[in-house]
Amino acid sequence: MLEEDLKVTETVGQISTGYGEEILCTTSDTEETNELNQLTNAFVEADTLAASLKLGSVQQVINCTKDKSYTVQSKVEDPRDKNNALVTTVMGKNLDNTLVGDGILKQTAQNIL
Repeated sequence: MLEEDLKVTETVGQISTGYGEEILCTTSDTEETNELNQLTNAFVEADTLAASLKLGSVQQVINCTKDKSYTVQSKVEDPRDKNNALVTTVMGKNLDNTLVGDGILKQTAQNIL
C-alpha cells in the first residue's frame, strides 16, 4: 500500500531511526537508495549539531536541487518519548508531490512508533 501511494505521487522515500539506520525504503534502485541514505545522514548530523549547540531540534528540511528535483525530510517524534524519533526522507520531481509523499511517510512513521 505504501509503495503504491508513493508511486501515485512519483516519489521515493525512506524511514530511518534518529541515528540514520534504515528501517524502510520504497525503492530498490541502488543509486536512489544511496542518495536517500546520504540525505538521511546529513539530516541526522545537522540535528545532532543543533542539539549540541543548544539550538533545539531540526524538525524539517525542504531542498531543491540544481536539476529541479526536491527532497523533504522530517523528524517524527514519539509522543511518549521525545528521545525516540524517526526520520523520513522523500525525493520527488515537484514540490507538491514530494510534500504529499512526506505526509504519507510521516503517517507511516507515526504508526511504527
